[in-house]
Amino acid sequence: MSELESYVKRFTERGWRVFDHAVREARRRDQNYVSIEHLIEALAFEEADLFNALMRDLSVDPRAVRALIEKRLEICPRRDGPAVHVAPETIELFKRAYRRARFNHHARIRVMDLFIALAQDEKNPFYGLLNDSQVDVAEAVRTVYDLELVMENVRLRISKSSYAFSPGDQVRIKSGPFASFTGRVETVEKERATLKVALTIFGHPIELTLGFQDVEKVRILDAA
Repeated sequence: MSELESYVKRFTERGWRVFDHAVREARRRDQNYVSIEHLIEALAFEEADLFNALMRDLSVDPRAVRALIEKRLEICPRRDGPAVHVAPETIELFKRAYRRARFNHHARIRVMDLFIALAQDEKNPFYGLLNDSQVDVAEAVRTVYDLELVMENVRLRISKSSYAFSPGDQVRIKSGPFASFTGRVETVEKERATLKVALTIFGHPIELTLGFQDVEKVRILDAA
């Protein structure tokens, strides 16, 4: 098993999607290692709604931060060799994220754990980006201590404003082992941004609890 493959089981599906994006970005730029800059770029791309909302909560223009990330990636040194490796500082960040996940009784690293691990280490480039964006870093530090609550509120705000489901809606699952299957919404929990979906797999009825972001409505034309 390669070094990168060994990370698959350490992340949730969303967390792995962010890590995989960072790897692909490192390869695309022929830099051959995953730095924290690559990871921040991946979070900004794969978790755009959450990233943008969080930046705005810190009174930062997300577009300005993205531009600064791009400038930093342009000057990241390249490393020889065909394989992509994970930089030592990125490994340390993953360790912090994993400890936070375990503290919250999760077996794998979540996107939120990555965000918080980034924001709570003043030595990594995230703080440099905030500083370059003319953010009051001391205020950002105070915000970070409540970051998990802030991000949960951001996540719920995004979920409630971006999705509207009702019992009886036909939906298609977007990711996971049941991706592309369609089912019927049974109940909606708006406060938790989740819904229960009934579907049939190989002739057997099952019910799944999914997040709003995990499904999309099936238009009548799609279902026809």
